[in-house]
Amino acid sequence: MILLSYPAVIESGDDAGFVVSFRDAPGAITEGGTPDEAITNAQDALGLWLLSLVSQGAPIPKPSPVADKEVLITPGPVDAFKIAALDAAHRLDFGSACRTLRAGLGAQTTNMLLDPMQSTDLETTCKALELLGRRIIIGFEATA
Repeated sequence: MILLSYPAVIESGDDAGFVVSFRDAPGAITEGGTPDEAITNAQDALGLWLLSLVSQGAPIPKPSPVADKEVLITPGPVDAFKIAALDAAHRLDFGSACRTLRAGLGAQTTNMLLDPMQSTDLETTCKALELLGRRIIIGFEATA
């Protein structure tokens, strides 16, 4: 199972804002005026960073254990599902995965799915994962 929750540090910024950084995702640095805004922005930054990795065929890095003063951040569900679909396509033979997706979803939908900058609805992404022999498992846990 691949987990997409990564430890992050939230620190006070220079101008009364908050900066969020990830030691496992060095390119995903963001900020916000409040801690909540910073966390929301961090979810987006992490999602974009992971989308960039998997769209290039790179593997999803394993999250490090959470250290003191770190919080877990997870990309939003739309990004997380798309990350899973792109990763599945690249872990399989990519050409074969594309043919399977085009047969099951159509060419236009497949092209949108494989474009990391195009939004894809959750239902379509779930269908794509099913076609690629994958599934999403959703869990819940208490917040700190």
